[in-house]
Amino acid sequence: MFKAVWSIGRDGFDRIEALRRAAGACPQCISDGKDAYAGHVYVCEETGEPIAAGRMYPDGDALIIDRIAVMPQYDAMPYAELVLRMLLFKAQELPQREIRINCEEKRFALVRRFGFAQSDAHTFTCSRNAIVWD
Repeated sequence: MFKAVWSIGRDGFDRIEALRRAAGACPQCISDGKDAYAGHVYVCEETGEPIAAGRMYPDGDALIIDRIAVMPQYDAMPYAELVLRMLLFKAQELPQREIRINCEEKRFALVRRFGFAQSDAHTFTCSRNAIVWD
C-alpha cells in the first residue's frame, strides 16, 4: 500500500530532495528557490520508501506544475499519473486561470491525455476549466 501527502515549502522537503536525487534528476533540478513556496505531493510506501513526487507554484496568473519524479523501480506503474492528478485537482481550487506543466519527454503523452497542448519544447498549457478527466 502507499500513501500520498501534501506539504508546503521546505516542510519535510528533505525526503523530496532525496527522491529527486535517487530518481535521477539533473543536479540543478534537485532543489531551487521555488521549493520554498511550492506545494508538494509526496508518495511513499507505508514503510516510508519513496515512490514519487511533484510540485506546483504560482507564476502570475498561471500555476506551474513541474518536477514530477518517480523512482525507477516504480516508473512502469501509474504513480506519475497519481501525482499529476493530485496536483491538477488542487489547481482547480486555486485562482490562477492557466496551468502550465513542465515535464520530461517521457511524460508528454500523459500530460496530453488531460487536455494540455504543447506550447514550448517541454511546456504544456491548459485553462484551469478545460482539464480533461477521462
